[in-house]
Amino acid sequence: MINGEEIEGLADLLRSLYNQYELWFDKTPFYKVFQNVRGINWGRQTQTVTVQLALSVSPGMPQPAPQPGPPEKSG
Repeated sequence: MINGEEIEGLADLLRSLYNQYELWFDKTPFYKVFQNVRGINWGRQTQTVTVQLALSVSPGMPQPAPQPGPPEKSG
């Protein structure tokens, strides 16, 4: 049996592949990717929904601090 740590350069290649996937998942709405034996790829995406709720505050109560919105996507 071959130990993966014995193959020269394999650790660097795996680290590079891992970093590419991390970047891809960070920059796209995908959270899961599939590939079958025929090389067909597909994935699952998230969808962000923003809901603003009205907040009534009684007189004399401290006012809540405004919360930041979702981060802007830079393209």
